[in-house]
Amino acid sequence: MIIGEPTGYKICYAHKGSLDIKLKAMGKIAHSSMPDLGNNALQNMLDVSNID
Repeated sequence: MIIGEPTGYKICYAHKGSLDIKLKAMGKIAHSSMPDLGNNALQNMLDVSNID
C-alpha cells in the first residue's frame, strides 16, 4: 500500500520510525454471472485502507 504525501512533486525520503503490519484479506469466489454470491477480497482490502 502506498500513501502519498504532498511534496510538490519532489521525491523525498524521511520517516519517524517504522511499523510493520501484515494484513490478510479473505474472500469467497463466485461465478461472474452471480457476483453477489461472492465476496471480493480486493474490495475488502480497499475498505481497510479507506478508514479515516
